[in-house]
Amino acid sequence: MIIETIVFLIKKIRDISKTFKVKYFFISFIFVICFVFFILRISYLIVPDKLFNNPFSTIIYDRSGDILGAKIAQDQQWRFSPIEKLPSNIETTIIIAEDKRFKYHFGVDPLALFRAIRDNLLEQRIVSGASTITMQVARMAYKNQPRTYWQKFKEIFTAIAIELKYSKDEILKMYLSNAPYGSNIVGFEAASWRYFGNSPEYLSWGQVALLSVLPNNPSNVNLAKNRDVLKQKRDTLLNKLYENDTIDLETLSLSKKESIPQKPKSIEQKAYHLLDTIDAKLKNEGKINTTIDVKVQNNVNKIAHKYSSLYRRYDVNNIAVLVMDTATSEILAYVGNDINAIKTQGPFVDIIQSNRSTGSLLKPLLYSLMLDSGQINPKQRIVDIPSRFGNFAPENHTRNFRGLVPAYQVLSESLNVPSVNMLYQYGEPLFYSNLKKMGMTTLYRKAQDYGLTLILGGSETKLIDIAGIYASLARTALGIEQAFFPPTYLLESKYKNEDKNYISTGAAWLTLQSMIEVKRPNFEGNWENFSSKGEIPWKTGTSYGNKDAWSIGVSPEYTVGVWVGNSNGKGRPEIIGSSVAAPVMFEVFSYLGKTTSFPKPDYDLVDIEICTDSGFLATNMCDKTEYVPVPLNSNTLQVSPYHELIEYDKTMTWRVNSFCESIDNIVSKKTFVLPANIETFYQKAHPQYKTIAKYRQDCVNDVNANQNLTILYPHPNSIIFIPIDFNKDSADIVMEAAISPANQSIYWHIDDYFIEETTENHKIAISLERGEHTLRIINNNGETKKISFSVVRSNY
Repeated sequence: MIIETIVFLIKKIRDISKTFKVKYFFISFIFVICFVFFILRISYLIVPDKLFNNPFSTIIYDRSGDILGAKIAQDQQWRFSPIEKLPSNIETTIIIAEDKRFKYHFGVDPLALFRAIRDNLLEQRIVSGASTITMQVARMAYKNQPRTYWQKFKEIFTAIAIELKYSKDEILKMYLSNAPYGSNIVGFEAASWRYFGNSPEYLSWGQVALLSVLPNNPSNVNLAKNRDVLKQKRDTLLNKLYENDTIDLETLSLSKKESIPQKPKSIEQKAYHLLDTIDAKLKNEGKINTTIDVKVQNNVNKIAHKYSSLYRRYDVNNIAVLVMDTATSEILAYVGNDINAIKTQGPFVDIIQSNRSTGSLLKPLLYSLMLDSGQINPKQRIVDIPSRFGNFAPENHTRNFRGLVPAYQVLSESLNVPSVNMLYQYGEPLFYSNLKKMGMTTLYRKAQDYGLTLILGGSETKLIDIAGIYASLARTALGIEQAFFPPTYLLESKYKNEDKNYISTGAAWLTLQSMIEVKRPNFEGNWENFSSKGEIPWKTGTSYGNKDAWSIGVSPEYTVGVWVGNSNGKGRPEIIGSSVAAPVMFEVFSYLGKTTSFPKPDYDLVDIEICTDSGFLATNMCDKTEYVPVPLNSNTLQVSPYHELIEYDKTMTWRVNSFCESIDNIVSKKTFVLPANIETFYQKAHPQYKTIAKYRQDCVNDVNANQNLTILYPHPNSIIFIPIDFNKDSADIVMEAAISPANQSIYWHIDDYFIEETTENHKIAISLERGEHTLRIINNNGETKKISFSVVRSNY
């Protein structure tokens, strides 16, 4: 605008010079104009593209623009990021208060400047500054240097250059974003929140007028001491607004009656831990728009505080809750801890981002993967007997065993021993690899370091990770493609995983159906009451030593994750997932409102025929069969190993064979037959199960002649020496047995824990601790051999 004006003036003077033939006047004037243009150009180049490089306070907003919390800038100033949109009432008021000809001058107001020079010369001191808004921007850019004539000269030229480089709207925003508002408050928006607890667009005329007079001399306006001075300045400005017909008489009267705040307000921290996390990752970014819904956040804060206060009487001091939109994984509520908890109990630790033992939370993921691989179907029986894997001997929380348990019950009842058997079958390295792909970021060690304990809490996870994986599982069950992507708390972020889903829709849906039927024993709390909360698939977890209690539930609308415990890792008997975490989760779901069910994806399921007794693929040996849905593309090939054709005499009382009975008198029957080591526990849990009949006396000798079971090593009551230099605590001992015929199965047990089954090469290698041990082997006919031996260390 200034350049066009100069060109226009040059043309006009040239025309005047030609008319009056004032050649030298024109040349002189052109020289002056060129000199001025040169100075302006230099000023333009001197002015940087970014006038202000001050650090910003980290301010987080919810998805609708409501402030959730703020953190002071690194220079200890409350300075919000630059204003993006300027409300018209603020613009009008500031211009009237500071620079009424702002829109018409070029950075310097000549009339104000001449007046200031006159007044200052008359008084022989600086009594008037004549600073325009643009000149104040220049002064703030120079870090408010002492007011001297030379400094004023620099500000004038800088102001002109700023006018050349920026629009009036941009200059006004710079002024309002960097003007001082008393104490350590910088910028109009920061002042709006600190003085009135509100966003600038919601301020009244009286509030806007009050903030408009503060930058004039904020150090001399103390809210507590100089309230009368501040009110007088505000009311004078309101009068000007009325005289300019900006406000009416009623607004003027009401605005003058508004009270003056006594001191700056503290900004309420509605999402303290999220603010802390964002500030650490996005420091000096200023305004951050999050996915949080402030209403959900406030209510979940209340729920978390309610239960935290209740649990504190049991010395359980910390709680974390995460609520996500299932479809998008956008976080709606982020409670990293109860900030109102006792300070000595670690309320400032963000549990959502902390590594904690998983407990049983990974079981649904293994279940889904094995459904897809065809290694299990929902009703396939999983071995549940005392088992030992090296030095690892898992136990069920019920402290009992059932021999065989349907896979869906293994998940719904969170049984440990069958789960370990499932992982043993699936393979730890493959499971480990899939967990990392799904979004588990805390698997820092190698797969073999975790081993089979991976499924029972041997690894750690973050609440944000595991809740995100559960949300991905729910999206997969809904048939959403590319469903696996991490949670986000940033409104602008859009994460998508370009790889295929790691679980099929059918497997995910079947898994969630099993999770709806979650049951827990009575000592884990009143879980029965939870079933009335609707069809919400949910899973709890409790870490070893009762240090972590988890509960995660999903619906097509929401995913809710809860952790309860002590941030310092202190265990307590009350820290059980279904007792302390599940009630919090269900109350959050109750607040969120009615949820819908996951529709059955018939297009990705197929029914297969299974033996009713065993759950394996049906064969002609099964006397009862049924159909069960499995994922469409799963490759289910395992036929039932527990069904045989058993030969009886005509009375169906005794077992016989062709050695002791004529073929005409033999009756063959399809029978559900379990190995002896499984049968013992299965019969206790299933009284209706009938052990197959014994051999008739005249057939016993023939059978025994055909069955020879022997322990070859170790020898009875032997002492096995382990060199001390090899391993001070354990060693691999090779044990060997024999059976005739050799192709039959032998079931190995150490100290009443099942180790493994061998069929042809009857040798096992096992690591044992020092001390007394018992070895017991069983064949399919129930014949047993048992010995005792000792393991000691040798000095050589």
